[in-house]
Amino acid sequence: MAHNIKSFIATLEKHHPEEIVRVTKGPLKPHEAECHALLYHLERQSKWPMAVFENVVTLNGKRWPGLLQTQADGTFSKLAVACGLPPERWTAEGLINTLHEHSTVPQKTVVVKKEEAPVKHTVITGSDMDFRDLPAYRKDAKDARPGWFCGVAIGREIKSGRYNLSWHRLLLHGPQSAAARLQYRHLWSYLQGYRDAGHEEMPCVWVLGHYPTFMLASSVRVGYDVDEYDYAASLMGEPLRLTPSETWGEDFLVPADAEILLEGYLHCTERGLNGPWTDYMRYYSPQTLEPIFRPTAITMAAEPVFDAHIARHDLYHATSLALALTRTLKQAYPRVRAAYVPAPFVAVVQFQPDHPGESTRVGLLTLLAAGDFVKNVIIVDTDINPFDIHEVLFSLGTRVDANTYQVQKIGDLDANRQDPAPVSYMRTGGLIIDSTKPTDRPFPELGNPDQELLERIKLTDFVSEERARTLLSGLFLNLHPTIV
Repeated sequence: MAHNIKSFIATLEKHHPEEIVRVTKGPLKPHEAECHALLYHLERQSKWPMAVFENVVTLNGKRWPGLLQTQADGTFSKLAVACGLPPERWTAEGLINTLHEHSTVPQKTVVVKKEEAPVKHTVITGSDMDFRDLPAYRKDAKDARPGWFCGVAIGREIKSGRYNLSWHRLLLHGPQSAAARLQYRHLWSYLQGYRDAGHEEMPCVWVLGHYPTFMLASSVRVGYDVDEYDYAASLMGEPLRLTPSETWGEDFLVPADAEILLEGYLHCTERGLNGPWTDYMRYYSPQTLEPIFRPTAITMAAEPVFDAHIARHDLYHATSLALALTRTLKQAYPRVRAAYVPAPFVAVVQFQPDHPGESTRVGLLTLLAAGDFVKNVIIVDTDINPFDIHEVLFSLGTRVDANTYQVQKIGDLDANRQDPAPVSYMRTGGLIIDSTKPTDRPFPELGNPDQELLERIKLTDFVSEERARTLLSGLFLNLHPTIV
């Protein structure tokens, strides 16, 4: 049976109730940020559960007939559950390694008839379409009104027919109009291709709810030669079911097991205001003029689950970027163990250099592979856990001399549109910090307990497993879902 978000919710509620909270009271107004206010209260207690809301209203004030969910990617453990991993692998490292393995095993897409596609349960076209009948939402105090959709946009390249999956947000302008904020990557280049070919509009589809690994796959940067439907199938570990669209039929296939699809066109030249809104870097982006999207069909599953992505501590983004970096770096430098993105625009790479200058090349490749998503690279030894920010800081404090080659400033990098730091428009500087031990001179040995002693003196022989799980760390309190 194909996976969907409903099956994921059922799995969490049955087997991992600590990872999910269901809110039955209401009605709540997502467009007034009432749903996300509850998440902020939980965040202050270091809790990031998936939240499912049963009683929400749309912009038109109607009761939403399905559910509204958010924070399916709130913790690595939830993403690990989506991948079917056992609890001992519910870590960032276990998840990324598993996803890397999945990405190397090709999976096929399969086309099913419309009658077999859950997303075709309800089909709305023509004057009956109204964005205000969906639970558009806001998250923060100064988010633009009236509300937003944030999901996976599907585009198809005009010459090759290659499908692209990528996250973008829509600010509603009216019942059948919205402005889509696009980054200068694949979907943007597709739009320019349609314009150059003399078209006024480009076919585009928004996915507002699907299984977490599909949504995660849509975050990963892959090459222009890769059809991202195929890549999503590989990451999901099963064939991806597709079905003909309402607007273009078999010329544009759509995910059969999605919850909500917005079919329509992005205009190649017409622009509208988009912003302000806070993305994963948590700063408001300014208002910009972005392509206008007009719908041609809205299709939904029965009792649809609307994805109100919080885009705050975005583990879809962090995990997908780590996966892309790990794949690229390992191909060129097999001694790279892992790569991770613990904060916006910062990458940590675990690497064992064997001669001076090698870490610098790894750092430069990281900047290249991540594009404008990374500007600062920290390279750590294999005895430092790159997924534990405390160990990374320990490495910086005890292994880096800023008077040496270990700290290098890289100038004139192209900046991410969402980066609030650059002084010059779309230009920024970067850092490569080589926090590895030198290979050309002696360095003190790091103290570690005796391994034979650890194997002989076991904690569970003296403290019960239940008690051990309830003990709190007296040194660090982990305040972010990157540590599980």
